[in-house]
Amino acid sequence: MSEAAGMLRTTGDSLRRVSTLLPMRFPRARRLLLNGILMSTCFAISEGSLLAVTAISAALIDPYLSALGSAMLYLSFAVGCISAPSAVRRLGSKNSLVLGTFAFVIYIAAASTSDITERQAINQFAAFFAAIFPFGIAIMKIGTSVIIMTVTEENTVLYSLLTICALAAMLGMCLVDDLEARALAEGDTDPCTPASLEVKGILTETYDLINFQRDAKILLLVPTNIAFGLCSAFFPYKVSLLVKDSVGKVYVGWLYSLSGIVGSILAILYASFCHRFSHGRVAVVGVGAISFASSIIAVTFCPAPTESWALVLYWTLLFAGYGSGVTVWQGTVMAVFGDMYKTRTLLAFASMKLHSGLASALAFFAIPYLSLDVAAAFCLVFIVCGYGGYLWAEFLSHKEATRLKYVEMEEMPGGHTVYPSGGSTAGMDATESDAHEEVMCTSSCSKRGDLETLGHSKVEDQ
Repeated sequence: MSEAAGMLRTTGDSLRRVSTLLPMRFPRARRLLLNGILMSTCFAISEGSLLAVTAISAALIDPYLSALGSAMLYLSFAVGCISAPSAVRRLGSKNSLVLGTFAFVIYIAAASTSDITERQAINQFAAFFAAIFPFGIAIMKIGTSVIIMTVTEENTVLYSLLTICALAAMLGMCLVDDLEARALAEGDTDPCTPASLEVKGILTETYDLINFQRDAKILLLVPTNIAFGLCSAFFPYKVSLLVKDSVGKVYVGWLYSLSGIVGSILAILYASFCHRFSHGRVAVVGVGAISFASSIIAVTFCPAPTESWALVLYWTLLFAGYGSGVTVWQGTVMAVFGDMYKTRTLLAFASMKLHSGLASALAFFAIPYLSLDVAAAFCLVFIVCGYGGYLWAEFLSHKEATRLKYVEMEEMPGGHTVYPSGGSTAGMDATESDAHEEVMCTSSCSKRGDLETLGHSKVEDQ
């Protein structure tokens, strides 16, 4: 044990020494961009290995066993979201990423029994992440398809190689520069930075997360998260089995690779569209909902044709729609949460993942016993309700922003802030007070010139 501990300690020291080469050789802005690209690549490989296992398992092993394994995965994922805010505050973002990628390794292994400014660097990082993440997932799925075609008899080889990829991604994540620790070392105590957020007790953190679910906009966005969670179970189980019966299990991986490539390209186009048009985000989320719905309707009510060319076109369009829907949720919808809750991002993203993770877990438990029509109906209902709830949440967010945008604040003797309407922060309800805090934090960051560095004004570009 002592020898093993010594080896781990030595390996960790070596990785830390290597990681210090990046800050020494490049200026701060370029280091920030390269650090983001490294993190995106490692995360894409790790997530791609995991999703490759989820996507092809139903076609390779017993479907019921595959569904049970995926259900337990998403259930653990949802339960983990409850403790995620507390864990991130205690471990820091980098250590949390390393720990998360290591958890991916364990799950996959079980299956085998220039001189740029900091503002430009942040903007380019957002674009790189939006493109690298789905592209990395697509590459992993392509590799999975190649392995299936090469080694047709032994699934252990496939899962072992994916385990190695996930492990390499985890080790690569150790090389990512810890920006939070660097900020603390440099004395950054700005209240808007995650590194200086107050660390609370685990029970308090859990209570805050549960209490956060009462927020009006969070409640309105729940159906959107559930819709994605259901689709994340519907396609890897129902659609994968249909593809296996239609064209063979080899093409399952290829089609999911196609969806990843399409999503990678669309991520850049969607981000540009959201940036150029004031209501671009509303339109893109609508496109994502239509993409999911059209693919589900097609696979449910339009059986695969028998002609070869029509069969290729059928599955290509269907998985392209699926890739579009996934990209919108992983990019634009996540940006919605970040934009609406600038000062409470940990709680917002934990809630987002909690809802979708629980939905996927319950769906994987139930979907083996549901017919294709019934499973599709559940997905379609929540897709429609989800987009309606999203529009309502955007309306509330716009209403709050409009109310606070042109406010001229003056300090009263009691320390309250007077508004043109004669009200004060003391008379606000919980939602208005939270919105006011977000405006104050944004104003503070703007004065420091760090607003773009924090990425608040460009969240939707992700």
